[in-house]
Amino acid sequence: MNVYMTAHDDRYRAAFAGLAARAAGEFPDVRLRVLFARPAPERSEAPHEHYLLPRDFPTKLEQVQDLAALHARLARFGGRVPLDLFRSDMRLVLRERTADMLAMEQAALSEALEALFAEAPPDLFFASSGTNIVHSVGYHLASAAGAKAYRIHSYLNLNLNHEGQRVWFCANNRMSLSESPEDRFDYDPAAVEARIRALHDAVRSRAFKLDDISKRYRQRRMPVTPRQLARDVGRLAWFASPIHPRGSLARLKANPHRDRLRVLANGRRNRRLTLPPGELSERFVLFALNTPYDSQILVRAPEYRDFLSLVELVAGLTPYGYDLVLREHPAFLGMLDHARLAALQTRHPHVKLVSSDAPFPAIVAKARAVLIINNTAFVDAILAGKPVISLANGYFQGRGLTREIGHLQELRQAFDELVRGDLDGDRTEALARAMSDLFQETWPGPDVRADDKQTMIMDGVMAKLRRIAAVHGGLDAFCRRLRCGGEAP
Repeated sequence: MNVYMTAHDDRYRAAFAGLAARAAGEFPDVRLRVLFARPAPERSEAPHEHYLLPRDFPTKLEQVQDLAALHARLARFGGRVPLDLFRSDMRLVLRERTADMLAMEQAALSEALEALFAEAPPDLFFASSGTNIVHSVGYHLASAAGAKAYRIHSYLNLNLNHEGQRVWFCANNRMSLSESPEDRFDYDPAAVEARIRALHDAVRSRAFKLDDISKRYRQRRMPVTPRQLARDVGRLAWFASPIHPRGSLARLKANPHRDRLRVLANGRRNRRLTLPPGELSERFVLFALNTPYDSQILVRAPEYRDFLSLVELVAGLTPYGYDLVLREHPAFLGMLDHARLAALQTRHPHVKLVSSDAPFPAIVAKARAVLIINNTAFVDAILAGKPVISLANGYFQGRGLTREIGHLQELRQAFDELVRGDLDGDRTEALARAMSDLFQETWPGPDVRADDKQTMIMDGVMAKLRRIAAVHGGLDAFCRRLRCGGEAP
């Protein structure tokens, strides 16, 4: 049985080696294979490691010339792998590589995985929810090959105001909750319900504070100390210097530092456009934005990559007399380009920007409705009794929690319903049921605290293998069902 996992990088080689040994010891027929989207290192590879790119790939990447051949290489995977995945890679947003470079990487990874799967067909595939191309390419190719594929998500809203971390083994690429018994860990329902109720009480009563995750994200997106500012300025100057030995390729490396400084400048300049909650009108729809570089957008809602373009479309549909109030993600102040935002507000004066440093519950309390793409702001909104309009997929999909929008015509209808008072905000019990179902797909259990992310994921993979074996009478029986009849019942 071939069990594949994708890795962000090789910092976690020791953890994967330990997992491979544990899996082989408990399930002798299981062969764990870890996929790295990089050339093989000089040192010899362990049996479970697969480095997917050739040693000379960095040199080839810097010399993308035959674009017609590149197009043909990508097109060969049409119907199995979305051909725009390269645009979902975070490095394209930061512009460390050109679009041609990223497309070439997608083609190379697709070809390497196709060859590997022909030699060792996948049975189970665990893909990170991250934006690196290997995660998505691997997920799609493994699914096309008939494997059971999981997306591994961490830092769910199940962690709000609770200690510890947990991970969701999502059984599909659209974040939909699963009905298959092997996809549930079968925790005690009463214990799960108690935790969900406690979580909801905590969300209702919490005092606003920027959590540690958001603080770390701010440091990744902008300089927050004088030392970080000096580092970004210095590296920008060196990479952009005409005397740098790598020339134009080095200037690509300058772009992330340029972006960090631009985000900092946007945050400072946008303060002039920002209103405190007390100055908001009596009728407004709150648009709680995701972070633009997050996999929630780049992987699961790529049609909404450009937030300000989306805002302009939504602004044109907003009913007369209503404001459209934007709130940047608190982990990414300054993510909205100042010049574009100011120009948009000139064209649409009813578009406002509210302070992201203000308590979110206070803003939600004043809103008539909350608009989201697919983030977890809907939890606060529902617990505050506010209707939610959602523009993309999430685990709330199909659960009656939000007014789900498939296209912009439906958004116009939803706004009409809001004005008429036909949007129902009483979804608390449905939210509790949906989150309880979600909890049954996450690891660890309701009363377990886990603080080490890598250990938690490795333990969760082992627990998932045991759960599949228990439901189907063994991993071999599960694999036979997959190969003979598609998705296991």
